[in-house]
Amino acid sequence: MFKEEAVIREILCEVLYGDNMIEQKRISQLLRVSIGLVNKTVGRLEQIGAMSKTGKKYSVTSFKKVLMLWSSLRNLQRDIVYMTRVILPVREIERDLPDGSILSAYSAFNYMFNEAPADYSEVWAYIPENILPEVKTRFPPNNLPSNLYILKSDTLLLENARRFSKGMNLVSVPQLYVDLWNIPSWYSKEYIALLEKKIAEIKDGILE
Repeated sequence: MFKEEAVIREILCEVLYGDNMIEQKRISQLLRVSIGLVNKTVGRLEQIGAMSKTGKKYSVTSFKKVLMLWSSLRNLQRDIVYMTRVILPVREIERDLPDGSILSAYSAFNYMFNEAPADYSEVWAYIPENILPEVKTRFPPNNLPSNLYILKSDTLLLENARRFSKGMNLVSVPQLYVDLWNIPSWYSKEYIALLEKKIAEIKDGILE
């Protein structure tokens, strides 16, 4: 995942759970990325009418435009570092993932909101590189159609998950949205539709 995506994710999380004002310097320090990168990302969002300058800060004028831009930039397939077929129910696969795993997609939605709009048969999870060998030991490779997808994790994603998923080892809501958007399974559309309703419940009118 590119650092620009981490900046966009932070902007979305801060707006979803706070106010609409964004301070570039603070984001730069929080994510340990250059102020130039933050300014470039904010400038890109300003060009599409998703942000506007207010004094020394920027405000997000269209949360949905920011979300759609990131969804179009996200390349989930590029971040897959391992996939295999596991002949177990999805709940057992989720339970057997090693400590340090961060669930995304259908599993994250299910645990985050305690409901699922459709049955699912795939598990997607972000895994730090140091525990990938353990994942491969628990879930050996085979030539069957995959139902377990392991994504490359990074420090910024882990920190974001800790701050915005209430300690549940789940991705944040914006990360969940763009990941679902980039999964080809037919039922991902049902999850996206319900997630948009959940986002509107978190902050009324945010997707308008």
